[in-house]
Amino acid sequence: MEEPRAEGAAPKTERKKREKPYVRTPPAPVDVNYRMAYIGTVSVTDQYGEALVVRRYAATPEQGPDEVVFGMMADVRNALRRNPHLRVGVVQDGAPEMWNLVRPALLQAGVTNWLEAIDRYHLNERIARVLKAIESDPEARTLQLHQWNEEFDCDDCTIDRIEERIACAMKKPEDCNDISVLKDNATFIANNKDRMRYVALRGASLPVGSGTTEGACRYVVGDRAKRASRRWHEVGLAAALTLRSIYCSDRLPRFFALLQQSYMAEIREADWEKIAAA
Repeated sequence: MEEPRAEGAAPKTERKKREKPYVRTPPAPVDVNYRMAYIGTVSVTDQYGEALVVRRYAATPEQGPDEVVFGMMADVRNALRRNPHLRVGVVQDGAPEMWNLVRPALLQAGVTNWLEAIDRYHLNERIARVLKAIESDPEARTLQLHQWNEEFDCDDCTIDRIEERIACAMKKPEDCNDISVLKDNATFIANNKDRMRYVALRGASLPVGSGTTEGACRYVVGDRAKRASRRWHEVGLAAALTLRSIYCSDRLPRFFALLQQSYMAEIREADWEKIAAA
């Protein structure tokens, strides 16, 4: 403990005087940068699409997304071994590189039939931008967005009507305050509208949003690796995210049960008579 000494009192412990001058060696120069970690989740849901079990996976920028997909597919295979009748669904945003990763991995895991969906929140953000470009009245925009959301829950053709509305607006660019928004989202919907049939997804008892994955971004990476004054090297971050993923997936007790098997030693009572004789 470091405790204050009375003024004028002699020190209770003498410090050894330095014989050589102290020369500070400057540390090697470093850059502090943000890098993108990778997150994935596998959920088992109930009949309403609510998660019963969530497994979370994380990888460092150096490890790459393949590390996450490998862990996810291992759990998908295990779940299907236990119950071959489980339905499989994939919910992501529209980034093609993500779909190009997951689809081959599912086939390799033995899954031949699955449902796909664009995350509902991600789609809502896009159609809100569309409405802002074609509707000047904020109240009318709010009402229309609310109506579309209600229709998504009961009619799989809703996205077709939205696509038609955008196409009509693009024919009258003078009535639009940002034609580039319409073009961008028209292309996005044309490429992804088969993944926007949310009634079919709910009918299969699967979620329509990627909330579990968004939450894992915070719980697995954000709360562990992004706090104030924290800096990481690759090895340390890989170990931290691995353990954090296990902990946030409620797997820590089973993990340590397996881990301790590699560190167990047999301990026997010493034979003191033999030791004394020796």
